[in-house]
Amino acid sequence: MVSHLHTSAQMISPVWLLLFSYSISITPSQSELVLSTQPKDGTGILNRPLMLHCAVYDTSPQTALPVKWEKENGGLAAGVHQMANGSLFFSSLKEGDLGRYICSARNGSKQIKSVVTVSKAYLENVFFSPQSQSVIKGQDLFFQCVSGDSSPTAHISWLKNSRAFTGGTQIQGQYGGGSQRKTSGMLHLTNVTKADQGRYVCVTHNPLLNISKESDTATLIVGGPSMSLEIMQGPENITVAVEMETVLHCVVHGFPTPKIQWFKDKQMLPNTSRWDLHDDGQLLVFKRVLPEDEGFYYCEADNDKERVRSQPSYLLPAVGQQVQVK
Repeated sequence: MVSHLHTSAQMISPVWLLLFSYSISITPSQSELVLSTQPKDGTGILNRPLMLHCAVYDTSPQTALPVKWEKENGGLAAGVHQMANGSLFFSSLKEGDLGRYICSARNGSKQIKSVVTVSKAYLENVFFSPQSQSVIKGQDLFFQCVSGDSSPTAHISWLKNSRAFTGGTQIQGQYGGGSQRKTSGMLHLTNVTKADQGRYVCVTHNPLLNISKESDTATLIVGGPSMSLEIMQGPENITVAVEMETVLHCVVHGFPTPKIQWFKDKQMLPNTSRWDLHDDGQLLVFKRVLPEDEGFYYCEADNDKERVRSQPSYLLPAVGQQVQVK
């Protein structure tokens, strides 16, 4: 009986060893290419250096591979050099260098690549300015501001009466989502008092270019349940070169917040693409002054409780530089 069992074991062992050996021989070695340094989009300043980094590693036989850089629509331009460590160096970034670049590596049948975009730094004018408000003491309020397109992302800060303002709750984030390059900023003031009154300005800043853009001024008035309307600054006589831009002012304080309308030669101004109203009507902006814009202008503020009107001012279109006449 024992002999029989021994014989069976002798017969089974070689088969088991053969299967085990076969299983080892058909198990493939796991090998892949990985980006040990992932290239990132580059934002640079024209006529300044810029460097992009890229590195590839083969997990078997565990070694670094040489990479190759190329522009998506052709080779590298003069002044753009691939370094020994795989980085791509722009000695002086030019308009023609902007675009998409590919970093790739190959080892036999294995290949890996990554595409990045090179763009120039810029900051456009403020897209949306905070609006003037008149509120009752003890209320909360929000000032909102949206930067112009910016690369890299713009940072938003605030001024009050021309000085840096760090009070309130300041929040910022991407505006609109997706491919938008604007930053949205919010200033939240709670339980406002007379001390919060003043002129508020939103400042957008591009950290790479180290330049800033300021918004239009928003005036905050804090009062009781009712505050008489008063025109603090009305339009002034002005002579403007034809085809130039100009602005007429109508700064109004009072509560409830009034509606502001503009008149020319005693007729309400019609809607037209040649001028815009900003800051709740307190700014009348002429995009392009024409001879037919000559005349007397005044503003009128109405909050259903009272109505006030500014003194008329004369706008004179003329050839030459803009001058003030009073």
